[in-house]
Amino acid sequence: FFKKSMKKIFKKDLKVWAYANAQYFGYQISTINFTPGYRAEAEKMAALLPIPVEIKEANNLKADVELILGEDLLTFDSSLYNGQYDI
Repeated sequence: FFKKSMKKIFKKDLKVWAYANAQYFGYQISTINFTPGYRAEAEKMAALLPIPVEIKEANNLKADVELILGEDLLTFDSSLYNGQYDI
């Protein structure tokens, strides 16, 4: 369900190349990590999300920009599922 939600949020504004699960599922806060030179893309992604996220520069990522979803997004995800929020 969430993959479908993210596709709707990002639709034409960003190209998403892959979706994957994090190695760890205890993230409390959603975070966008970016490799040097990709801050603008990370900020563009952050602006499309319905919650504030932490943006951090990082090395050795598998992508130029990665979004790690935290528990802070569960309320939004539930509102989508219940039809309380329309994308």
